[in-house]
Amino acid sequence: MENADCDILAGKKGQKYAVEVKSCKKLPKYITKDQINRFIVFADIFGLKPVIGIRVNRLGWVFLNLKEKNVLKNSGKNWVINLEILRKKGKRFAQFFGEKINKTLKVDKDILINEKELDMLTGADYSE
Repeated sequence: MENADCDILAGKKGQKYAVEVKSCKKLPKYITKDQINRFIVFADIFGLKPVIGIRVNRLGWVFLNLKEKNVLKNSGKNWVINLEILRKKGKRFAQFFGEKINKTLKVDKDILINEKELDMLTGADYSE
């Protein structure tokens, strides 16, 4: 549907989500403030947790909870998702939607974006 305020509605064990899906070859990703505002209003009306799912080439899917503070960066007329935001706030699918995960350093290391992935996203030259 054109101009829908939400791409996916999902639920599991009492949790309800509205998911806005984005994709890009590399970061940053710009999203209009109007689109995000409509999405958040839609989610609030139906009692859903607003989530952005972003797929970045060579990285895969990362999910952001829009109810957390400082999840999007303000650039004037747009909201921005950049590398810093994904590193600090982004979670993989199982981490975001799965059961509670033991938050040890080993688990975080396996889930978080590593330096090589960061370089690929930004187009930086990665040499080992």
